[in-house]
Amino acid sequence: MKPAKFTIIELLLVVAIAGIMLAVAVPSFSRIMKGSGPGLAARELMGKINAARAYASANRVSVAIVFPNAENTELGKTGFRSGIKENYAYQSYRVCEVYSGDGGTSWQFLRWVPGENWKQVPKGVLIGTKDDASGFEAFQQAQTGTNPADSDFEGKLPTSSADLNADPLQGCVFEKRFHTSGNTEITIPISNYLVIQSNGMMKNMIPALIKIRQGSFDGTNIRQPDAKAYLPLVVRFNGKVKAYNELVEP
Repeated sequence: MKPAKFTIIELLLVVAIAGIMLAVAVPSFSRIMKGSGPGLAARELMGKINAARAYASANRVSVAIVFPNAENTELGKTGFRSGIKENYAYQSYRVCEVYSGDGGTSWQFLRWVPGENWKQVPKGVLIGTKDDASGFEAFQQAQTGTNPADSDFEGKLPTSSADLNADPLQGCVFEKRFHTSGNTEITIPISNYLVIQSNGMMKNMIPALIKIRQGSFDGTNIRQPDAKAYLPLVVRFNGKVKAYNELVEP
């Protein structure tokens, strides 16, 4: 029995269906690939914040997750080994114990959490940069809405929003191995940080919005292929974290 032959109409119909499926799938696949780096960074950071919250509650201490940026000019001083600013600004974070002598207005570094090291975000991802890629943006207070379609969506900043922290975290100690002499500690202030108190709550019970973007930093210039688009990660007032999987714009 001879196999059935396809007519030209049937072949054209198959090609048309394949074209439609491709037209639908390619943009979706592109968005998935585009968001894979920020998405991975968000998940890793969410895990770190949850671990920091658990540590604070278990040990009855306040902790901070710090995020160095290029405005920390000390990172570029001759005391640091080459490449520290390029590899750590906007691209790393770490958990430390902190204390406040004025009721929570300003905070001081106490020590790094034992067993914790600097965590690097995936290559091609930045945290703490402005929407126009012009430099450092301090963490801002998140809104309250959980529906991305609403005007008060927590993944977007309100029209007017103050910095989450008025004063930099003082006295953060970079390890001796980063210093050219190998045995000298350098302390620097860090402007971008989240404080979780010993009760597991955010400082002053204020939620925070963290913007995670695609991009790179070479020590001087920030490059963001889609400068305004970001993946929102929200730390709510009770210390619990919500990561959204859709890129949004301001």
